Amino acid sequence: MRRVAATRSKVQNSFSYPVPLLSGVPQGSVLSPILYIFYSSDFPVSDLHQTKTRFFADDTALWTSRTTAASASRTLQPLLNQISTWTRKWRVKINPTKSTAILFKHPNLTRNKKFDPRDITITLDNTPIDLVPSTRYLGITYTHTCSLDTDLQNTLKKVRNRSNLLRHLMGNFQGCHSRTLLHTYNTFIRPVIEYRAPIYASLPHTKTHRIATCERQILRRIHRLDRFHASNSLHQDTNTTPITDRLHKLQQNYIKRTLNNNNTIAQNTLNTSHKFLTRDNTLRNRVPRIPRRKLPHPPTALLSALYPDLPDNLQLLVEETPLTMRRH
Repeated sequence: MRRVAATRSKVQNSFSYPVPLLSGVPQGSVLSPILYIFYSSDFPVSDLHQTKTRFFADDTALWTSRTTAASASRTLQPLLNQISTWTRKWRVKINPTKSTAILFKHPNLTRNKKFDPRDITITLDNTPIDLVPSTRYLGITYTHTCSLDTDLQNTLKKVRNRSNLLRHLMGNFQGCHSRTLLHTYNTFIRPVIEYRAPIYASLPHTKTHRIATCERQILRRIHRLDRFHASNSLHQDTNTTPITDRLHKLQQNYIKRTLNNNNTIAQNTLNTSHKFLTRDNTLRNRVPRIPRRKLPHPPTALLSALYPDLPDNLQLLVEETPLTMRRH
């Protein structure tokens, strides 16, 4: 016997006629997340080499690593066609205008014809996807050079805007205690940075120094210290942990949780690298060019025809040597 899910509305003590649900999951239910997992379990996932499909809730990301922009476009287009077929089957509407494409490349390759942005021609539901210099995914801003400078700038700006709340809580004459202000910072301001801990912990020292400087300015304001208070002893005097240490600790905890759970997708994402392994077991961004070996010219004595019993490889080398270079 086949069962069909249905829904109906209630107004006071009256119920409407049941309406069958042909697709989708109920909204506002505690079972909705679990039902959505079953609903999207057959979502098209790429199994190609150096091509991945990842989605978090209803945010989907596809990426591939290719030697040219045209080959990357040809690789992604069939995957987008599969997604379009799946959405039509399960009556899911995707807005192609909200979808964006970005071409990551090294800054020194901006004029390389292999990475011409005009070669990126991908469509979703017969609608072209715009190629943008930067995009935002799960709250993180990525640029076409795979740099986090823009995201770091926006994050620090958001932190400074939220820190203005501390100024109102402090008041001009009598305000909140430092413990209250510190609790506000730990629960309302610092999480903006710690949300990005898995990637911010690997930033260069010059970038993490900007984060630490922003935190020290806020701590001086919270504890009503002079702005020239020594940075070396600030965290010891305020009994706080530096934000850089917390970022590294949160990154390590994230890696441990990922490696110890049963989520193979998260583990593969953590271990995925589009770099190339060298002979000394190190990763490099590209395959190193093997320099041409300049073969030394054979001694002139071997080029003489007085030695008829030369090995085959040397005899071939003698025959290929120009006559002007031979010594008789």
